[in-house]
Amino acid sequence: HTHIHTHTHSPPSDYIDIMKNPKAPFIGFVCQFGVMPLLALALAEILGVSDVTALSMIMIGCTPGGTTSNLFSYFSNGDVSLSIGMTVVSNIAAFAMMPLLIMGYGGRF
Repeated sequence: HTHIHTHTHSPPSDYIDIMKNPKAPFIGFVCQFGVMPLLALALAEILGVSDVTALSMIMIGCTPGGTTSNLFSYFSNGDVSLSIGMTVVSNIAAFAMMPLLIMGYGGRF
């Protein structure tokens, strides 16, 4: 098995800066729990997949990412602190958002 360790250290001040300007986390939240599930539903409708596949697509669209985006942020010299912060926010929010979105979008299947 190959393990990649980024050895990143994000000082608390990075997260305080993110909280002072919540625009980026808000955009990430809207994309994660608004755009992604809606795109999954649209693709399921356009492709005319079975109900089980459509529901699976919606569930995947509602599921927060994290580790991969953190690695992409690190390797592209992006804002790793913002990525980690969004991972935390989206994973905590997923406890409430996923059931709501799956019932809302998936109820038709």
